[in-house]
Amino acid sequence: MIAASIKAYEQHLWIYEDAGTQFSETLLFMALHDEFGFGQKRMERIVKYWNELPEKEMNLREWIQCIAKYGYDNKEMDRRYAVKVLPLASSGLMRRNKINGREYKDRIHNVILGAVVITYHILIQHFRFDADQLQRLSRRLYGYAYALRDEALRITIYDFMAIMKRECGIGYDILTEYEKQNGKIKVGPKWGINMITGKARKRDENI
Repeated sequence: MIAASIKAYEQHLWIYEDAGTQFSETLLFMALHDEFGFGQKRMERIVKYWNELPEKEMNLREWIQCIAKYGYDNKEMDRRYAVKVLPLASSGLMRRNKINGREYKDRIHNVILGAVVITYHILIQHFRFDADQLQRLSRRLYGYAYALRDEALRITIYDFMAIMKRECGIGYDILTEYEKQNGKIKVGPKWGINMITGKARKRDENI
């Protein structure tokens, strides 16, 4: 019975860790798209480099040290980012497993922050990002995380996912499940609105 309970806890934890990764990945890609014009091809390359990382596991501290070598030292903002996103990805798990809450919270926190740090490392290694560019990305990322926590804005992580799916063709299992239960999220025209005509803007229009 105890073994079965532990297995169930671990299964729940894996689900929430995966959600935390998808949440963090969504905000990262959104920030790269808006700040640096990244599209589907470059995002797919990032995923490819993720999949090619060595199987040897490195802890979070080692990854942070890797990017610090290149002059990026914004650990405090990155930690605050993870704290902002953490409740979005872990609230259900905390309610289910209060006894193990602290352990689970720490693990999901590391997953969320780890997604950021490893992506920064990939951007340095394969896209020649420098410390200033990472600072710009980090500020944009934190802004999105803050917007998600601001109830007055009524923005959800699923809105961001729907935008990334529309803009860059990125699919999310978690978004698919959400839309099955809550209906399809409506987003605006892919290239925005022409402010003069009020119609959908074409890709090459300046207005």
